[in-house]
Amino acid sequence: MRDALKAQCLSVDATASVDNPMADLQLASDDLGDLQRQAAEFTPNKDKAAIGENILGLRLLCLYGLKGAAAYMEHAHVLGQYDNDIYAQYHKIMAWLGTWPADLNALLECSMEIGQMNFKVMSILDAGETTQYGHPTPTQVNVKATEGKCILISGHDLKDLYNLLQQNRRHRRQCLYPR
Repeated sequence: MRDALKAQCLSVDATASVDNPMADLQLASDDLGDLQRQAAEFTPNKDKAAIGENILGLRLLCLYGLKGAAAYMEHAHVLGQYDNDIYAQYHKIMAWLGTWPADLNALLECSMEIGQMNFKVMSILDAGETTQYGHPTPTQVNVKATEGKCILISGHDLKDLYNLLQQNRRHRRQCLYPR
């Protein structure tokens, strides 16, 4: 797959090159034990003794910020919202984190960039949700315990909730929200 992607990139731009050290990663083998030993080379805290708590903490802040962005981008994608500029920025940051940066100021700047990117991601997610389901309005709901079964779905998965409600329309009870 890597070679096919490289060929595709070169067909668009013959001068394209990848300077990320992770680009040439080869898996150790098909053996689970070998893969687990190789994975230890890539654990986020592999060089903690050399870089210290602050650098490690900032790397993790950036990584977790990207994980959150990825989750919200997926939710937006399910709702038909895309932004190639956001995707490019995401991959640029992820590739940079793969170089194991140790500059405190650069990591702080990166964390701020991720925050700004997440703001853009939330706006495309909001656009997807309001386009599909309208603008939310305060609604009174019954908060008393009632007999019967229930299914809990995170508010992030509105498409899943909508699909579940559509599948169960004939069994719908008045206590379901949203109506």
